[in-house]
Amino acid sequence: MRAVFSCICFIPPIVDALYRQDRDQIEMIAGVRRSEHNIDSILLRTKRTLFENEKGMDPVSVMYWYQLIDLLGSISDQAENVADRLLLFISK
Repeated sequence: MRAVFSCICFIPPIVDALYRQDRDQIEMIAGVRRSEHNIDSILLRTKRTLFENEKGMDPVSVMYWYQLIDLLGSISDQAENVADRLLLFISK
């Protein structure tokens, strides 16, 4: 959860950098990409752990956990998409 939040937190400084024309904006976008990659790794490990332990859990709870994990992955993917679009905006 913290990793997703840290990925999303990169977006406002990038937008601010667009208006200030900072050189650090590409580095911030790279930070979003790194964070998103780290989040993907964390979520994959989380899914593996959940799969290994789901036999002792309530099936409905397992489904909700998988949905939550997928939702967190979608949020981090969208943050990366925003960063990529901002990079296109910068390069024009």
